[in-house]
Amino acid sequence: MKLHGKNIYVSALEKEHCRELYRINEYDVDTETDSPLGYAISSADEWFEEMQKSQHKSHLRLGVFKPNGEIIGDVAVQNIDWRNRHASLGLGIAKVSDRHRGYGYEAMQLIIHHAFNHLGLNRLMAETSSKNQPAQKLLIKLGFNHEGTLRKKIYADGIFYDGLVYGLLKEEYKK
Repeated sequence: MKLHGKNIYVSALEKEHCRELYRINEYDVDTETDSPLGYAISSADEWFEEMQKSQHKSHLRLGVFKPNGEIIGDVAVQNIDWRNRHASLGLGIAKVSDRHRGYGYEAMQLIIHHAFNHLGLNRLMAETSSKNQPAQKLLIKLGFNHEGTLRKKIYADGIFYDGLVYGLLKEEYKK
């Protein structure tokens, strides 16, 4: 499966892609609260195996690639509730230099379209921390509504941050 955008495409993650994402991932202290420090590249193999067990059952996780095939991140529809037709979304762009260039926006557009029009989902949600203003702006740009605040949910760097919940319904979705 491959979903094509203008500047990226999303497609299946192979084990070597997971290893590369672990190798190149950069932590942005200004926006992130979940540090990847201490994870060995061999942990990527475990991530890949876990992902394959739940792929198309409760999750759909795809790699985000530049047109030349370079892996730059991953995007996911996760925690799918098939009965009630809802799920959560996740996105990660590995290198700081690849962030804020529209790749994440394009990947999210592709996965949202797929979730609503091919998976038959009716509601998508996403969570981020109050510290991550770029993620908040991205979700709003994609048409998500701020639905709630989970006060002081996230603890990072000695500070408690609010968790912000965003939602998008199929009838609100714009191509």
